[in-house]
Amino acid sequence: MEEFFNYLDHLPPGSFERTLFTLLEQPAALLTVAALIEMLLPLPGSWRLGRLAPIFTAMASKVNLPENTPNQTYLAGMLLPLLVVVLLLTLMLGLSLLAGFDNYLALVLLPLLLEARLSLRLTTPAMRALDEGHKEEARRLLKHAVLRETARLSPMGMCKAATELCLQRTFACWFAVMVWYLLAGLSGALMMQLTAVLARTFSDKDPRYKLFSTALTRAYHVLLLPPALFLGLTMMFSFVPSMHIRRGLQAARAYPAAAAGFVLGVMGSCLNLSLGGPRYYAGTLIRYERIGGLHAPDSSSPLKAFRRIRLCGLILMCAWLIITAFTLPAATLPLPQGGIQTV
Repeated sequence: MEEFFNYLDHLPPGSFERTLFTLLEQPAALLTVAALIEMLLPLPGSWRLGRLAPIFTAMASKVNLPENTPNQTYLAGMLLPLLVVVLLLTLMLGLSLLAGFDNYLALVLLPLLLEARLSLRLTTPAMRALDEGHKEEARRLLKHAVLRETARLSPMGMCKAATELCLQRTFACWFAVMVWYLLAGLSGALMMQLTAVLARTFSDKDPRYKLFSTALTRAYHVLLLPPALFLGLTMMFSFVPSMHIRRGLQAARAYPAAAAGFVLGVMGSCLNLSLGGPRYYAGTLIRYERIGGLHAPDSSSPLKAFRRIRLCGLILMCAWLIITAFTLPAATLPLPQGGIQTV
């Protein structure tokens, strides 16, 4: 390894090799490699941050007590996630210092932080059961994934719930992690994924955590705002970007969480799927406006939603990589043939 670095140090400033290695050191190139590893290799779920959810639940049971006052519950729900995030960020920074080379650490951790297939693992069994005519089994499988009542859902309602879940999970656990890595490095990617895991563990849809998760849910939706902006920018490569963005903004105004509403509105418009509408949470009917496109989702819609989010992520990576290549320092660019003429 030391000989390799010595070889790099002795490369001439304008050589093709130096330009190539400089480009490969950029965050966009590392992210592209990590995304390809995550796509092609079947990384086990036991290596993901989501496996820490039982530990987080056990920690919450020590501070989210029934006898707490509302102020104590709110404060505990704010401090516990903050403590978890700070501890894991400190651990990652310590590993970075020990490794001595952040790029190696990024190539190891990024494929584990990018978690796209989670949504398919949750929705595919339910959609398969629905296709086979086992509606009750599909409702049972979907209930644990969407954390809302599914007993009254029609087959189309189950397909819509699965599609919304696929869009939101893939966006938060894959696309948003990519964006935060490009903006803030490995620390940003870890912060985004960890916040997403904590928000799922302490979901405000669960009555036990409704008040406890208030501060965490707000922080989670704030972190989703920059990725939602970049998702809107990828719409510039679609056929009718103005319509998709307009529908996304309408959905952002209609939904309680602006970022989640924008994502559902934009992607629903791209796929021409009607999303939103009424749903039951803990026996309470909540009416959301219908957003997105015109057609009712079917059992193939979750997979289409997953692939569309993936396409948007690939567009973002390619665009960032091209911009990076054109903005490299002039000293690393290859010299024109014949060298530079001096007077």
